[in-house]
Amino acid sequence: MRLLLLMLVLLVSLPSMAASEQEARETEKRIAALKDEIASVQRGIERQRSEQKEQQQALRDSEKQISEVSAQLRQLNGEIDGLGTDLDGLEEREAELERQVEASAGRVQEQLRAQYREGRQPQLQLMLTDRDPARVERLIYYYDQLNAQLIEQMQTYRTQLEALNATRSQAADTSAALFAKREELEAQQRKLESARQQRETSLAKLKSAMAQDQQRLSGLQKNQTQLQSLLEQLRESIRRSQLETANQDFDKLKGKLPWPVDGSIKRGFGQKVNDLAYEGVLIGARTGREVHAVHSGRVVFADWLRGYGLLLIIDHGGGYMSLYGHNESLLRETGTWVRPGDVVATTGDSGGYDETGLYFAIRKGGRSIDPAPWLADR
Repeated sequence: MRLLLLMLVLLVSLPSMAASEQEARETEKRIAALKDEIASVQRGIERQRSEQKEQQQALRDSEKQISEVSAQLRQLNGEIDGLGTDLDGLEEREAELERQVEASAGRVQEQLRAQYREGRQPQLQLMLTDRDPARVERLIYYYDQLNAQLIEQMQTYRTQLEALNATRSQAADTSAALFAKREELEAQQRKLESARQQRETSLAKLKSAMAQDQQRLSGLQKNQTQLQSLLEQLRESIRRSQLETANQDFDKLKGKLPWPVDGSIKRGFGQKVNDLAYEGVLIGARTGREVHAVHSGRVVFADWLRGYGLLLIIDHGGGYMSLYGHNESLLRETGTWVRPGDVVATTGDSGGYDETGLYFAIRKGGRSIDPAPWLADR
């Protein structure tokens, strides 16, 4: 808004700014500062884009890690579920074995109590009390077999219980390890999820900052365009002012104009050349000598023209123009503003002439006038 107000003030003041060169220079400085700021913003945007790519890559890596951890968690959960099923089976088997052991233990205890009642050495008592040797032998054999079976059964149950306890202990250790691993993986998953959220937040901030910078850049570029337009208007105002000054001054410069090139007149105004009157003068000079503008004005023609070779024409306002022909090269383009003494061309012999030098002419209102009286004495 401040810029638009400034432009309005400047535009309204244009008619009174005939000598606003300082304002134009200040505008150029503002444009240069804007260009620097635009370049700085663009560099910042590029850095943010690079950082955004890095954040996106980090987000991609973390999400892949989260996927891997989730797959491992799923596998471990399946293993834990299977282990739970195995543990249920082991517990059922353990209960059955405990019942069997308890029953066997009861039978063993009953047998031991019976033996205790009969004495610590039932076999000896049988031998002393029973008179039938065959029966004694059978009873002794029976007791031996019974004791052997009980001992074997107890040993078997004891072995099974020990195996069961070992299996249950191993299963408990495995279960604890799996649960610990799952807790570790869950902690890692939480950490990765937190990192992903942080990166997503960073990406959002980066995108927001980039959007703001893009908006700022757009505004700066718009300001630059507006200032450039304003500068062109100021320059045009200065040019008009310079041209008006030139118009007022050119009439007073007869006999005072500087020579466009060092040399002497080799062909005068009106001299016949191929039955045609010469409309200017030919100032003799070696090829490549600098040609200077005799007064301020604007270049309205800078090109090759038949009969004149490489020709440059300067409009001085008020109907006055100066012409510079037969040049070897032209150093100013159409539309360029020049001041007195500016180098505009170099001498030559273009246009098909044998003599080198500068064709110089002055026109007023489209009519050729003798330029010699306009040049200062030397």
